[in-house]
Amino acid sequence: MPRAVTLHALSLVLVSAALPPSQACVDRMQRPSTLDDVGVRLGGEWLSKVRHRTTLEGYLSQFSVVDWPPEQAGFLYAGDGITRVVDFKGRTRVRLSTPDSSSLMDAHGVPVRFGTDDFLVVTLSMSNWDRTQLIVFDRSGTLRFREVVRGSCKAVAAPEPDAFLFGCGPNVRRYSLRR
Repeated sequence: MPRAVTLHALSLVLVSAALPPSQACVDRMQRPSTLDDVGVRLGGEWLSKVRHRTTLEGYLSQFSVVDWPPEQAGFLYAGDGITRVVDFKGRTRVRLSTPDSSSLMDAHGVPVRFGTDDFLVVTLSMSNWDRTQLIVFDRSGTLRFREVVRGSCKAVAAPEPDAFLFGCGPNVRRYSLRR
């Protein structure tokens, strides 16, 4: 089973589960955006084979792996005012309108369940803007919450029911529904 690891500001799926994350590196990513532009190398040797080639909608610079819709893993990436989740064949599953994301963004996300409803929590940041957008979408793709915080923040997790954590530098905030 593939596993996801974060390398620098980029997440990718490793085919070889035996490879320690510290020994993997990203070879290249350039236009046109294709999933086969990402490879895993160790000492100049390719560790995985291209299984599928596809051209993605928009430009793919940085991405992360997210389970959205829930239980369906895909790539999350943002730019041109849209945040997308695509499956591993390159088919767009979700297109979310994200304000103030006209250029390439570093996108991270996590599914969260509040009661019986599913939500997608997304962080969007850029290297040349010392701010991060924290955005919450409902299952239909409607933006339900947005906050802009100082710093380049990528840590978001949902380790408990009815809440999620958002980390930026030494600060970790816990978000939950008002009761």
